[in-house]
Amino acid sequence: MFNFISQLDDLFLTIYVHIMTHLMDEVVTSAIYLVILILIVVMQQRFSRWVSGEDWKYQKYICFLMGLVFPLIYLLIVNVSSGYLKGSVSQIVFTAAAYFYLSYYFVKNLLQALRIAYVPWNIFSYILLVVSALCLTLIDLNNFSFKNSEIDEAFYLAYKISVILLVYIILLGVLRFLALVIPDNRKYLKSIFSNFLGFFSVLYLILAALWIFKIIGFASSVFVGGVMIFISVILYVFVKTYLRSHLQAKALTDPQNYEGVSKSAETFLNLLLIYILYLIFLEFYNLNHLIGYFKELYVINTSVIKVSLYSIFAGVFSFLFLLSIVGVIKHSVYFFNIKKGNELQAGSYRSLIGNLGLLIAVMVSLSEFGLTWAALLPIAGAIGIGIGIGLQNVMKNYISGIILLFTNRLKIGDIIEIDGNAGRAIGNTLATIYGNVVSIDTFSSVVSTTDGIEVVVPNSQFIDQQMVNYSLSHSNIRIRIPFGVSYGSDPNQVREILLKVAEENTQILTSPPPNVWFTEYADSAIIFNLLCWVNIRHLWKIKPVISDIYFKAWYQFQEAGVVIPFPQQDVWFKNNLKVEIDKENDLITKNNSE
Repeated sequence: MFNFISQLDDLFLTIYVHIMTHLMDEVVTSAIYLVILILIVVMQQRFSRWVSGEDWKYQKYICFLMGLVFPLIYLLIVNVSSGYLKGSVSQIVFTAAAYFYLSYYFVKNLLQALRIAYVPWNIFSYILLVVSALCLTLIDLNNFSFKNSEIDEAFYLAYKISVILLVYIILLGVLRFLALVIPDNRKYLKSIFSNFLGFFSVLYLILAALWIFKIIGFASSVFVGGVMIFISVILYVFVKTYLRSHLQAKALTDPQNYEGVSKSAETFLNLLLIYILYLIFLEFYNLNHLIGYFKELYVINTSVIKVSLYSIFAGVFSFLFLLSIVGVIKHSVYFFNIKKGNELQAGSYRSLIGNLGLLIAVMVSLSEFGLTWAALLPIAGAIGIGIGIGLQNVMKNYISGIILLFTNRLKIGDIIEIDGNAGRAIGNTLATIYGNVVSIDTFSSVVSTTDGIEVVVPNSQFIDQQMVNYSLSHSNIRIRIPFGVSYGSDPNQVREILLKVAEENTQILTSPPPNVWFTEYADSAIIFNLLCWVNIRHLWKIKPVISDIYFKAWYQFQEAGVVIPFPQQDVWFKNNLKVEIDKENDLITKNNSE
């Protein structure tokens, strides 16, 4: 006994000498960890008070999760920063403190959830937590500096006993809670649980004894990994439930704004859970050997291409994961701009992020797949030759689409007119395509015409040829509607009638006001132009407005006696006209009369 105490004194003396030798490193490390811990605790307390003040349906579950998330964040910070800070003793102490911080809230939440409200049990549980954290700290300090086997075995035994008792309390509480939850009419099932408690206690004590005597082994990392898996799955279920209850419900009523972000978010959430579980198993369950085996299991193994079974899965997963991130970002940007009222930029930003994100996802995935730069550069050269021969138009359209989005010369929602035809089968003989841009994709864009026809236009056509954009920098444009009246009409009267018709039309803007120009003395009529300003984005189907003005102007002209002439020509002879009658025809006419 006295020998153990003297060895313990030597351990503390060794630690003290190390601390004094590296005092600055230990102080800096302790100060950093302590400040981070205080910030985390303050943030957790404020968040708890904020959640408690809200009337939420899932308030209890949010508090339960946040009680685990904040300690887990601190544990991750301590583990990640261990490679950058030099205070070894401080790292050991605060690592144990991080585990205690996480375990405390984990046990506390479980005791509350399992309705273990007896004060002795709670106090005993917290004492066991303190003992286990203290033993873990002393074990790590001994292995770091003193390396005494007797001290290691003694504290490891105390650590095992405290963990065994703590886990027994929790598991026993789980079984009792399940027995209380079972309805009273399920007497057979309740009796099974009641009888199982005794069997469970005996089985657990046997396993605990085997672990104490080192017949079987349980690593502490298994417990920590299990806690992190539990937290990850609970967070996943909570977030997914929120998405389904909020976003998917809104997607049914407003699919244009919510459906895309809902699907992308759910895909991203599923892939993120898989990636987090992979990291947890890799860190806490020693899967490095298995992963290394799959990395060495090559399908293609050359100096420039190294494709293994692991790289195939990594490449495919990276592509899907990055694509889901791009989907979340582009739909979120679109939704954010729609909420702010920037409908003009929303679609263009979404297309731009989607195109660039796809390019980045492909490049990263090819690298993960096992194609090194030594292989990618020749492939790029081959693609360059292919572009010059067969893929020129494809890449030209792709680059043109990116240019259009970057230069902002074409946006979703713009009203444009380009060379082409939008449906001869329906009787459209115009040599231009006029319509609304509904999408700008990777290689082409879609223009919806006034006839409801959707025309797929290659992106390069917008760059190579002339394009009329009626809504490039502003949406107010002036339309000209010609009228022809007879030469006997009063021009001022015609002007008043046309201005009255324009002012009565609610789709014509009042500022700038409509105007009438006397433009031409034509062959059969005098020509006037009614000039009206309209908002092309709100009124991109112009023909019905012009038709309505023509209808009203016709009746106004009829009431005012203004004549709309039809084409006619008068023939005037400069000299006197000499008319000669055919004698033969005159004789035939005379005979018929007789």
